[in-house]
Amino acid sequence: MRIPDAININLEEEEAFVQAVRELIDSLEEEAEVVLYCQSSFRSSYAQALLASRYGYEVGNLEGGLALYQGPLVRGQ
Repeated sequence: MRIPDAININLEEEEAFVQAVRELIDSLEEEAEVVLYCQSSFRSSYAQALLASRYGYEVGNLEGGLALYQGPLVRGQ
């Protein structure tokens, strides 16, 4: 399950993850907001800290992840 219009980026390989986030951010309008999420917010919190500390990217994190998310969800990637 995922949030509608969300883009799935796998965190398992750090370099590929960072490259995918860079490409995403470069493709967005300047005022667009990037929010990371996972099932519990454990991995997305890690990813948020990684992007901020090592690469200077300021992104949001959906606290509580999908487990606490109350909005609509869709199936698939």
